[in-house]
Formats: sequence, structure tokens, C-alpha cells
Amino acid sequence: MASQYHFILNEKIQLMNHNNGLPPIRSESICTLRHLTGKCPLANQAREDIRVNHAIPYVIKYLHTKENNWSLLKACIGLIRNLALSSNNLTILCEHRSVYKIGKLFFQMRTISERTELFITTLFVFSRQQNEKLQMIIYDQINNSGCIETLARFALSSNLGRIQQMSKAILDDLRHSNKIEHEEIINEAEKSIKIAQFLQS
Repeated sequence: MASQYHFILNEKIQLMNHNNGLPPIRSESICTLRHLTGKCPLANQAREDIRVNHAIPYVIKYLHTKENNWSLLKACIGLIRNLALSSNNLTILCEHRSVYKIGKLFFQMRTISERTELFITTLFVFSRQQNEKLQMIIYDQINNSGCIETLARFALSSNLGRIQQMSKAILDDLRHSNKIEHEEIINEAEKSIKIAQFLQS
């Protein structure tokens, strides 16, 4: 099984890194890598192998995919979320501003409800990291991406269950980052939302 895994993993990494063909080919490769780094028994090893093969920057560049190719974007964001579960991958993910790019995409697609959970779960995984130095970089990227008001809107909504809880948790993490501007931006966003809700009631 291990040898078959290595063959599949290496094949998909090479396809992703060097393929200049049609997006469905890239999407299929990234979907396979997302599966291998997710609930697969060898997920931890797959996350490390992708980093060792210098493939993470190639994954991140697909975040520039046009919005109408959602299947590729979805696979890419899901793979980045899985890669972020390995602390060894966090530095390179932060250096290439993957959190900022995902937060910006979340803001741009905030009105498409079926895509919300993927964005929020990914930002949640990043915000939960324990490395203090990288935490501040992650919080700054979330803050600068323009998605704070969107997160606040979900956090203040009712009947959203898991999405509401994760949105609250992300904002709480930013509040406790000891950066005054993080708390100020969150408070301002929440104030605007509450005023809008009051005027609509």
C-alpha cells in the first residue's frame, strides 16, 4: 500500500507542478492530493511529502484561479486547509500569504452560501495554530483580507450552528491577539451590523 501511495502522490505532485493543460487535469490532481492529505491513513506523511517536494507554492498559485472554476478553487482551498494541519507547513503557507488570499476570496464570494463553510473551516484551522510568531502573521492576514465584517455577520447570525461557532472563535482569537487594531476593526464591524439589523427590524 505504501509503495502505491508514493507512486500516486508523486504522480499527482508532478502533474500539478508542471501541467499547463486544461484546468480539469489540475483539478483532478489537486482533488487526489486533498484526499491523501485529509482522512487518508497516510495523511500526515502526505502533508510532509508535499512540502519536501516544494509543491506548496504551486498549490497556492491556484488561488488566482477565476471564480467560475469553482471546482479547482474548492480543491485547492481544501488541500491548503489539510496542509495547514501540519505545523511544518505553516511557515511557507504564511510566507506565500495563503491566509490573506483565502480571506479575500471569502469576502468576494460571501453571498454564495454553499461555499461559506469551506472558507470558514479553513480560516478556523489557521487561527487555531499555537506558534505565537506565526499566529500574529495569520491574524494580520485575516484582518487585512477584508473578511472581518463577513465573519462578524456570521458570528452574529442565529441558527447557523457550526458556521456561527467557528466565526465567533476566529474573531475571539483575533480579539486576544494583543493588537488593538484587530479588536477595533471587529468592534466597528459588529457595531455596523447591529445598526443595520436594528434598522431592518
